[in-house]
Amino acid sequence: MPKFKNKQNEVIVLNKGKKDERTIWLSRSVAIVAHVWFLVDGIYYVLLGKRGPHGDKPGLINIPCGYLDYNENLKQAMFREVWEETALDLSKYDSKKMLDYTKQPWHVYSEPDENRQNVAMHMAIIIADDKLPKVSIKNCEVGESLEAFWKPYSEALSIPEKDWAFNHDKKMSHFYRKMFHDFNY
Repeated sequence: MPKFKNKQNEVIVLNKGKKDERTIWLSRSVAIVAHVWFLVDGIYYVLLGKRGPHGDKPGLINIPCGYLDYNENLKQAMFREVWEETALDLSKYDSKKMLDYTKQPWHVYSEPDENRQNVAMHMAIIIADDKLPKVSIKNCEVGESLEAFWKPYSEALSIPEKDWAFNHDKKMSHFYRKMFHDFNY
């Protein structure tokens, strides 16, 4: 028999034996990483944030991210997380002006190397527009984020690796390479 290193998920049964009995599995969380890019005057800008004191990796730069909530799909989670962390409403943009990579993740990271045990789904959207929209942290939970901002991709590359949370610098560069090589955009 093969040897596996998994630990079985725990189970909680609510209202056992009743009509509304419900089983909940305590399993790995699904994280959404929302790569949002704007193309303005031939320059690619990436949406970034600075982690607040109440989350993991405080003070570090990140791509907007969070968890898939109950009863939502990946795209809905991406749009919600972007709204919560940056006050940007992605649903208002004309689909003719965007490349939408939200039906399936462009990258999945499932290594259980952190205490959170996340499976990270990297989603992306690229919007061509005349100007960058304003972003803010007004919709954030207190202490979740310190700042939301746009950075030209070429400048984001110069942010030192030590200043990034969750290897988001590498994922940002990976998507940029993939966009031009695989998608030919």
